[in-house]
Amino acid sequence: MKLLGILSIPFIISACVTNQNVQKEETPECMNYHAMMTAPMPVEAMENLKKACYESRK
Repeated sequence: MKLLGILSIPFIISACVTNQNVQKEETPECMNYHAMMTAPMPVEAMENLKKACYESRK
């Protein structure tokens, strides 16, 4: 039983390390777009927010 615990430690550590690199930084434009996605607003205004988010990621 101890052997199984000792052998599983590298797998647990490697799983924790790989998940930390997945996070991405949000730009202010994208945070604004995501916050306003459910707000009632004209389609043109929503498209402008979406375009600003897309342009900020380049």
